[in-house]
Amino acid sequence: SDDLGSSWQLIDGQVENPNQYHLNSIITADNGYVYIVGENGIGFTSENNGQTWQTMDMPYDGSLFGIASKRDSLVAFGLQGNFMVSNDNGASWEASNIGSSASLLGGVIADDMTASLVGHAGIIVRFNVNDISNLSLHRHPSSAVFSSVLIRDNSLVLAGQFGMTTWLVK
Repeated sequence: SDDLGSSWQLIDGQVENPNQYHLNSIITADNGYVYIVGENGIGFTSENNGQTWQTMDMPYDGSLFGIASKRDSLVAFGLQGNFMVSNDNGASWEASNIGSSASLLGGVIADDMTASLVGHAGIIVRFNVNDISNLSLHRHPSSAVFSSVLIRDNSLVLAGQFGMTTWLVK
């Protein structure tokens, strides 16, 4: 839509997705780029607000449920605790895993470049995007499935299975 949703034009043919994999998340980054991630590790980027798309070479071939951005850094995350970080607008990626089978469904990157990812079983994962080897893994006492997270007043606001709650960032 170019008129705030009054009318719509289908543009699904603009991305190279011949197997029709599910596209699970789309974001606009601080730098104006648009990113899409989805099933089978598929990823796309657009530098011109979706007029043209390039395929990103993702280092994981499982489902990606979301992507978060801050400056030139991206964190894509998904099935069975897999996540990956790019610090060059998606040109290259470093993959990792949280060491748990809990899928990651939501994520955000703070101004200090700390990523917070949430998902199944109350999982909360935190790490600096410049050092993914040093991650902290927490479990919310509710063990709820969290699908979304944002940062507000030094706390994480978590949304999911049992509604909304906060988690004090330490």
